[in-house]
Amino acid sequence: MTTELDVADADWHAARATIELVAGKWTVAVLGSLATGPQRHNELLRTVGSGISDRVLIRTLRAMESSGLVGRTVRAELSPPGVSYFLTDRGDSLLAPLRQCARWWTLNT
Repeated sequence: MTTELDVADADWHAARATIELVAGKWTVAVLGSLATGPQRHNELLRTVGSGISDRVLIRTLRAMESSGLVGRTVRAELSPPGVSYFLTDRGDSLLAPLRQCARWWTLNT
């Protein structure tokens, strides 16, 4: 039988896991950039903002891809091959909660 305390513990565990999923320094910025649609690597470098290096963007995208937030499409017919990054359904589903977090921040700081 599940008690109220058990449910609360499960909720906090889920909340903590979600925060850890987006806790990378550039993860939220990449999610926000990809919210407008698929982008290639150099586009992301421009839209994510100053301060992110090529190497860090690659590392961030790989981590987001492995956690299922971002997918990529490779177009081998281009020379060099074109790679576009996009939000998966899982990544897209984080946008509304992140907007709520931003709203909370605006109201409480």
